[in-house]
Amino acid sequence: MIFHADTHSYYNGDEKYLGVTSTIGKMKQPTDWDQIAENYVNKKTRRELLEDLAKKWKITFRQAREKWGNEEFTGPWIRTVWKDKSERALAGGSFFHDWKEIQDSDTCFYNPVVNNKKTLLDLNELTDGTYLELGVYAHQYYTCGQVDKIKFEGKYFDISDYKTDAEKPSTETKAYWNSNTGRSEVKKFISPLSHIPETNYYKHALQMSTYSRMLELYKGYKCRSLTVKYVHTEYRHPLQAGDDLVIHEEPEFDRVRVFLGLEDIELPYLKKEAEAILKYNRNAYRQKNR
Repeated sequence: MIFHADTHSYYNGDEKYLGVTSTIGKMKQPTDWDQIAENYVNKKTRRELLEDLAKKWKITFRQAREKWGNEEFTGPWIRTVWKDKSERALAGGSFFHDWKEIQDSDTCFYNPVVNNKKTLLDLNELTDGTYLELGVYAHQYYTCGQVDKIKFEGKYFDISDYKTDAEKPSTETKAYWNSNTGRSEVKKFISPLSHIPETNYYKHALQMSTYSRMLELYKGYKCRSLTVKYVHTEYRHPLQAGDDLVIHEEPEFDRVRVFLGLEDIELPYLKKEAEAILKYNRNAYRQKNR
């Protein structure tokens, strides 16, 4: 099994396997972001919109006005603002993952990417210990993925994953007004996961559960725990960062994002749902290649 870093794809010889994360993404409810963007800018005055952006970006109203005050407030424009915010968050998350990987590499098994490729380890030949970025796969389901951190102890394993989500993953759900049904509903994934709320908490649980189910196909391994290590951060003036780890810099707002600490959040092992995801991938693969 080969992982190609530039395209984030997995190959078994000439066969391209399906990724767990992308499959879960396909099981989200279809969302008309263009319409959502139009509604967002049309339902607010210019001041209300700038106040809302200031709140969500954790900046002052003056900073929001200086950055966006001269823009034409349209649907396409607000989508670029949302994309910018998302890319900043991803940059901070990527930096923290890379930094933590370096900290752990001396005490863990680490199989690095070389010349943009990584040959995945034989899952039948693993020994006790902790592995970073372990590639996991299930040939019978044509599925592959990578686990941030996993500890093997005898037949048991514990999976953990660092997350820098803007909001801490929680079992709490929010109801939204569904204009098609005329009632408030909790947004859920589509079939075969239509009973699962579409939140980051359950998205992470589905992802890690599917990795676990694939591993259980080897050597009689058993999942013992799934844990999100939530990364707490805050924004500070650069001169107030001190010796704390800075995971992202935003000079236009004269601030940096600083790492505060980790909080463990235990996730449920959704075994049946993981099996449904794997079967979905097997059917999708066979239909595409028949």
